[in-house]
Amino acid sequence: MAIALKPKDQEQYDRLVGMTQPSATPSKRIGTEAPTGSVAAGPAAGKSAAEFTQTTKSSPGSVFARQLGGANIEGITSLAEKPLIREAGAEAARIAGEGVAFKTGEEGKIEKEPQMKDFSAGVTKIGEGDESTTATGQAILNRSSIPTGIADFGDIKEFTPLQALRGGSVEGLLRKEATGPYTTGMAGLDALLFQKKGGAAALGAKGMALRTAEQATADALEKKLTDDAKKNAETFVANQKAGLTGALTGALDPMLTKFQEGLGGLAAGRQATISQSQSAIDQDLALKQGQAKTQIINELKNSGMNLTPEEEAYVLNTLLQSGANQKLAGLYSLPEYVAPTLADVATDPETKTYTNLLQMLGLGGGDTGKYNLGNRTNLGKASGVVNFDEYAGAQILGDYRNDAVNALNQYRSDASLAEELAAKIAEEQKRPPTNVLPQIPWWQQPGATPFK
Repeated sequence: MAIALKPKDQEQYDRLVGMTQPSATPSKRIGTEAPTGSVAAGPAAGKSAAEFTQTTKSSPGSVFARQLGGANIEGITSLAEKPLIREAGAEAARIAGEGVAFKTGEEGKIEKEPQMKDFSAGVTKIGEGDESTTATGQAILNRSSIPTGIADFGDIKEFTPLQALRGGSVEGLLRKEATGPYTTGMAGLDALLFQKKGGAAALGAKGMALRTAEQATADALEKKLTDDAKKNAETFVANQKAGLTGALTGALDPMLTKFQEGLGGLAAGRQATISQSQSAIDQDLALKQGQAKTQIINELKNSGMNLTPEEEAYVLNTLLQSGANQKLAGLYSLPEYVAPTLADVATDPETKTYTNLLQMLGLGGGDTGKYNLGNRTNLGKASGVVNFDEYAGAQILGDYRNDAVNALNQYRSDASLAEELAAKIAEEQKRPPTNVLPQIPWWQQPGATPFK
């Protein structure tokens, strides 16, 4: 059914249609010689309907041309996508900036942690006993971890075109983004065409895809920065501990080698001294034991006991095993062997440095066993002098005498008993046997059966 137009309305419609036709003669606006379409379109005056859709600039003529001519919507799409691209770029810049800020902040945390830039110089100060450096070293070795942050950039904002679509129309968006004399009515016509041609759906899909991609990128960046911060902190802690421990052992090892060489020489010398002292004691003991035995034998002979060679040999052998002989050996004093320690081979400053470094290494759980050179106070070097208590030695001569007399008496007693026994045996051998039974005829022996 055709709609009948009033003459006035028909005239206005024809005029509007005429403005969209390339061959139409534009009417003039009051106060200007330029065609109406030219004034509205600005530099785009005179372009065809299709050409108007290729630009973001709009005019009444271009709008009507799009509506009536069925032109494409590239111009509207370009206009509607402007805030989408702009805001997506702003969000990307925000995420990048916050990422840089997070990374810088985490690096700043590590930079404030106790640490050593030059481990060799730090170990030197620790050895000297510098309190500040020692405290830093203790913090490094005691530290097991550093708390790190979690990157959180929030959600990617909803772009303005998506908000407009959620509101039902991009009319306001187009009017805000357009330049030139672009009225609400023009924006409404473009919005309707944009919706009709599927531009709104495409814009929504593109906006959602762009937002989703940016959110995935932001999430991935959050995880990477969080993981990197944790890994960097762990690496820092491990490197600081390993660096300090390595520097400590690097300083201790040459000192240990030097000290061990000195200790080895001292130990060998002291052991040689002990061996020499033992040899001297053995010789002196043998001499004194021989003198004591000779003196005792002479005393026995001079006392009128008239020892036979067998008796003298028996007494000497007894004295060799006697308690007096063992007592005489106990009168000697062998110097005590004292193992040399660090104090014997190191100066006071060297000992202080070595001890400070060793304590620091032990704090970090390092192997300190091989560096332990003993902390026993030095008791002095072993002496080679053979000590013998002459007074006690003289007292022991009395024990020798008692042992000798007892041995001689025992020997003679045993000899006398032996002689008596031998005499009895000889006497018995001279007598006839008394235990031989008389011969009895066989027939008279017990159990025999006589002939009948």
